[in-house]
Amino acid sequence: MRLSLRVFTTFVVFVASVILVSIWFNMNRFHYSFTNAAYRTILFVIEDTVWQDGFSEDQFSKLYIGMNEQDVYSLLGNPLRKTCGQANCEWIYSWQRTGNSSFDRRDVIFNLKGRVTKIRHEFYID
Repeated sequence: MRLSLRVFTTFVVFVASVILVSIWFNMNRFHYSFTNAAYRTILFVIEDTVWQDGFSEDQFSKLYIGMNEQDVYSLLGNPLRKTCGQANCEWIYSWQRTGNSSFDRRDVIFNLKGRVTKIRHEFYID
């Protein structure tokens, strides 16, 4: 069965509209840039994020460089895990369920003085 050009055009416009609305939704829900929201929209079927209990994007968005550990803890609570090396400590608030899936990454990096030096807020593609 052949589709008319009008039906095909209507279908393409509909699909494009659904994708754009989904990107807009992800930009607002996760406070993502257009690029991260587009990746999350396209790869939603393989997204596999494990969140820290009670995690809040609104609370996470209040973080800033220079905060101390106690202030971060007061905002977000205990992370899923903490890892420390010789140069810094990382508090991980979201993670992959499996070792090879894309996920919403939320990490806070502290220097050895306990101050935030980096905030990771992205859709990580694995």
